[in-house]
Amino acid sequence: MKGSAIRKATKQDFEGIRDWLKKERKNGKVGNFYCNLRQIEDGLKNGRLIVLLEASKPVAFCLMGTEEIAILAVKENRRKRGAGTQLAKHCIEQARNEGLVGLIVECAPLTSIPFWKRMGFTPVPSPSAAYRMAIRLPRSLKVPDGARQFLRIQLLHDYSERPVGPPFVTQVVGDAGVYRFSDDFVEYIETGDIVISVDIEGAMEWKKKVKHAKDMGFRRPLTHFVQASSFTRPVVRAMFEPNAPSVTALR
Repeated sequence: MKGSAIRKATKQDFEGIRDWLKKERKNGKVGNFYCNLRQIEDGLKNGRLIVLLEASKPVAFCLMGTEEIAILAVKENRRKRGAGTQLAKHCIEQARNEGLVGLIVECAPLTSIPFWKRMGFTPVPSPSAAYRMAIRLPRSLKVPDGARQFLRIQLLHDYSERPVGPPFVTQVVGDAGVYRFSDDFVEYIETGDIVISVDIEGAMEWKKKVKHAKDMGFRRPLTHFVQASSFTRPVVRAMFEPNAPSVTALR
């Protein structure tokens, strides 16, 4: 958008947002964020409030959380002109540059769902009644030269083999039991009790809960995401994991 700028909010920007939201509430606007003013002010203090300015005045703002876009609002008279899209794309790219592997958003009102779909978000399970969506932010990887094999990762609800979404398949190069991925694995999870199943060239290698999987290369940089760029093959499967089915030594 011509004549617009995006930056971290200043105190003056916050005051402009406060006046805008206060006026909307006075006019009876449904879905007004004035009730979240303290949360928005906290975002100002911790540098997580981002504004889009036109003529030096805020016409849209985004409040970023630890792993979520908590609020994205656009002034009524600036909607459907690209302000929301421009700001959302900026915040997604900022999250990627900060090293975040994903973002979530809870769609309120539900009329915002098509917008977030256009931004690349997809529906995910939510423990609350809110309609939750997430976007994965995988990194670009450079795999060393060597013989490549196919590795498959399947998330499971539990050890009963009930899948959580489609499998992730990538080519890997193995060296001394460490398999480096061609593609970064990033997936949304509800809890650390989700089970990860890994196989290489169709041979089962490992099955374990996410919360016990760090030593195998799977980490949880955020509460609701699991990420891996390599898989470290264990000498013995996770035979000491609580409540895990009996397992045998790997080949």
